[in-house]
Amino acid sequence: MRHLGDDVSALVDGQLPPARTEEALAHLVLCERCASLVAVERASRHHLAQARDVPPDDDLTWRLLQVANTPPPVPAHGARALAGRAWQPLATGRGRRRALV
Repeated sequence: MRHLGDDVSALVDGQLPPARTEEALAHLVLCERCASLVAVERASRHHLAQARDVPPDDDLTWRLLQVANTPPPVPAHGARALAGRAWQPLATGRGRRRALV
């Protein structure tokens, strides 16, 4: 049998089909390398499950709320809108600008 490779995560998650699970478990008995990978994967999952949420800093929360409450800029209309578009770069070519027509 080949090494587990990408099946390590699926085995730990219980997502392998029953026949493949049986093969993988039999392989773990004989292969120290794969058994070690499975042990590390299980330990990682266990540690992640035990981790607590990290509360955000009050200053960060305040700044994010300020950004959320800032109204979007009002788009220009009429001649101002045309002038603004005239200075936008063209889709192709470097450094060329649109000319007002």
